[in-house]
Amino acid sequence: MVRSKVIQTGVDALVELVKSEGTISAKQASVRLGVSLPTINEWSSFLEEEGVIAVKYRFTVPYLSGKDVSDSEKKEIDVRLREERSIFRRKAESTLNYFRVLEEEIESLRKLLDSIGGKFQSRLKKVKDDIDKLKHLEEKKDKMDKVIEDNAQNYIQKLDLISSRLAKKRSAVEGFYKHIAKETDISKKFLDMDHEELEMIKNNERFLNERLAKIKSLITAESAKIAKTKDKAILEEKLRLQQLESTYLKL
Repeated sequence: MVRSKVIQTGVDALVELVKSEGTISAKQASVRLGVSLPTINEWSSFLEEEGVIAVKYRFTVPYLSGKDVSDSEKKEIDVRLREERSIFRRKAESTLNYFRVLEEEIESLRKLLDSIGGKFQSRLKKVKDDIDKLKHLEEKKDKMDKVIEDNAQNYIQKLDLISSRLAKKRSAVEGFYKHIAKETDISKKFLDMDHEELEMIKNNERFLNERLAKIKSLITAESAKIAKTKDKAILEEKLRLQQLESTYLKL
């Protein structure tokens, strides 16, 4: 509304200037009114079409001059000017309203983009934190698996050492009784008793060997289970990382 009034006032000022000067160049009118030359040319073209002023060129310089018109023509021109001004004012107001609405939409869009950017940054940070946490847990799990594996190997080595010592003792006992049987004349009953004792030692050794074999089997099975669990956990963590990366790409 303010801009349309300014334009109206400028056009009126140009008409008054031409009337007072009789003839004036567009450049001089621009300087006198403090308006750009393209604007003066636009106004003068409009006023020429309405029959208010005449525009003549001397070489390439446009000059504006008033036109002698009758009272009836003046009234007709005034009516047309009022109509044109009214139309121009409505168009100017409509344009200004459009720019105001456009400015509001741009501001709303800017706020929306800022909000989306903030949420994106927040989600991106959460995904990064989750990935870092998963990597830390995977490293911690690998260390624990290494400790368990080392302990299992140490335990197996100790069991093998015990088994080896038992075998040596059994061999020594057998050799001792064989030596006694050769060197002395022992009664059958005594020999039977020694044989039973030897069988008992053998049975005990067999029992210990069976227990050792069972313990080794359990340790081997547990090691395989740990390895399987580790592979499954790593696969699950990789799947989760892929899901997180997919979520991040969708953002």
